[in-house]
Amino acid sequence: LSINAEKGIKVEVVDNETNVTTTFDSIRKAAIALGCSKNAIHYYEKQRLKTREIKLLKGRYIINVIRS
Repeated sequence: LSINAEKGIKVEVVDNETNVTTTFDSIRKAAIALGCSKNAIHYYEKQRLKTREIKLLKGRYIINVIRS
């Protein structure tokens, strides 16, 4: 499991209301914690790369996908 964690895509989530940053080991884990689908996180990542604007997921969370 530790090998997969190293290869996984990290997701950094900033709660815009509390200013707390949480890092998840995978998109799936972030989606479960936020109560959304993996596709929603992929969508916000693509929109951020495309428009260079920060959009909030659920009107609250800033998503930053870290691909290594």
